[in-house]
Amino acid sequence: MSKILIVISSGQEAKDKAMTGLAFARNARKKNLFEDVRLIFFGPSEGLLASGDSDMLAVYKDLISMNVIVTACVGVAQARNIESNLKEIGLELEPVGQTISGLIGQGYVPMVF
Repeated sequence: MSKILIVISSGQEAKDKAMTGLAFARNARKKNLFEDVRLIFFGPSEGLLASGDSDMLAVYKDLISMNVIVTACVGVAQARNIESNLKEIGLELEPVGQTISGLIGQGYVPMVF
């Protein structure tokens, strides 16, 4: 069975794309379509999440309750001054370049929305 890495990079300008990726992650976990599902918020999507977008927050909370490991880029969060907003909702922040590289090396298939 495959492992999937879903990277959400679309922000407010393409919220539909971001929500599609989040819905895919939720359904993939719910229906056990993959051995493991990981999700990374990267770039503009971090700002959308930090803004308190209710649609995005609802799916984020669902994913957390389903034990999906969700992270975001600490560098982007710091550069956009949204680090505290993301930490407030319990989002783990890390240098995601290393994370993405490591997960691909472990056989995760990346999908970017």
